[in-house]
Amino acid sequence: MGASNQSADAPVPGSFQSELRKDTIYIRQGDSGFVVDEIEERFMKPIVDASFPGIMAALSLTVFGIVDIRETPPMYLRIALLSGTFSFILSSFSLFFYGVYPTRKGLWTATALFFLAGLFASLMAVIMLLFWPPPAWQE
Repeated sequence: MGASNQSADAPVPGSFQSELRKDTIYIRQGDSGFVVDEIEERFMKPIVDASFPGIMAALSLTVFGIVDIRETPPMYLRIALLSGTFSFILSSFSLFFYGVYPTRKGLWTATALFFLAGLFASLMAVIMLLFWPPPAWQE
């Protein structure tokens, strides 16, 4: 038996492996659905991660819009709602750039601090909303 000139890992001409291109992203079906290539996962993960604080920012803006339509809210309530929104947006950007540059640990710290600040501002806004406007029997 003669030794083969091709290694065991080299693609055989005409096989599926020889038709794969290096510059193309391939999606293959795995046991639990579709498995994305590592390159696509590297670019999609930061976007997906950053969407979670972005949803919180959108909810804060929605509450601000509802309160603003109902009646002009006091300045302290506006500041609480908008600072929460701004904190969640900054948290979202920090989390996105941490996903792109995972070696920058300061971005992870900024994400956590901005997210906690947004939660605190949202909690304060909810407490303020409980007391605004005053009930009709107190007027």
